[in-house]
Amino acid sequence: MLKRKFGKTNLEVTPIGLGTWVFGGWPWNEINEKECEAALETAIGAGINLIDTAPIYGFGRSEEIVGRTLRRLKVREKIVLATKQGFSWDDGKKRNVRKDCSKKAVFREIDESLKRLQTDWIDIYQIHWPDENTPIGETMEAMLKLKDQGKIKVIGVCNYNAEQMKECLKYAPLESSQPPYNYFQRDIEKEILPFCIEHKFGTLTYGTLCKGLLTGKFGIDKKPNDPVRQQTWDPIFETKRYEECLAEIEKLKKQAAEENLTVGQWVIRWAINQPGVTCALVGARNPKQVKENTTI
Repeated sequence: MLKRKFGKTNLEVTPIGLGTWVFGGWPWNEINEKECEAALETAIGAGINLIDTAPIYGFGRSEEIVGRTLRRLKVREKIVLATKQGFSWDDGKKRNVRKDCSKKAVFREIDESLKRLQTDWIDIYQIHWPDENTPIGETMEAMLKLKDQGKIKVIGVCNYNAEQMKECLKYAPLESSQPPYNYFQRDIEKEILPFCIEHKFGTLTYGTLCKGLLTGKFGIDKKPNDPVRQQTWDPIFETKRYEECLAEIEKLKKQAAEENLTVGQWVIRWAINQPGVTCALVGARNPKQVKENTTI
């Protein structure tokens, strides 16, 4: 798999990256950890070199799976590892999840992630969501210190708009952005992708398969039932919008078939060829899904 230069950085990444949100289980349906490890191993075997995770994915579970698998395979030096900062939670059944991008949280979370991932550095360290209660300058100055310490190589953000990224640049050399993007959800084409192109950011777009909707495996009478794929979480699963998407997917299936692809493979190829997209993250919970996603 040919690699692409990641913005202005020294990193080179594959156009498809493995997203590991589902590895955490919650808030998706329960997963099999051995299957997740096998999915990661299959992805690496297929040539994928960018792995994206986050502490909030299963409250550390995803990072732990990624960390022990990379250690077992002895491939850490070959992998561009991306993780995130920005959520705190309590132990126990009621987690009380909350945004926290304070300087104190940044310094605490990096060490926790390094331990779970069994590594000495993070290649792309990203603020997961903007924290309205913490000045952007405070967060970025903390991230810059982590870079100076050698704990991270690239400072990134997720889910930030253009104005917020512009503010970040006042305090630190921001070089990476991770926004949502897929065939159905293209809002970032208006301002975010043009901003990233202008500033030569590397981009990791997520939601490439629209939480599995763009695989074509769902239908009117076969709607997913986990919390992530309900209209209260994502409005695309509201009944009318969902039915409109299903109708569009039927058209895409015909177009994909003409190119000897599944609809999922077609939309992945579509995503990685859009202007401003460096790497499209695609999730998978088992080797079979990885093999299909990387055969494009």
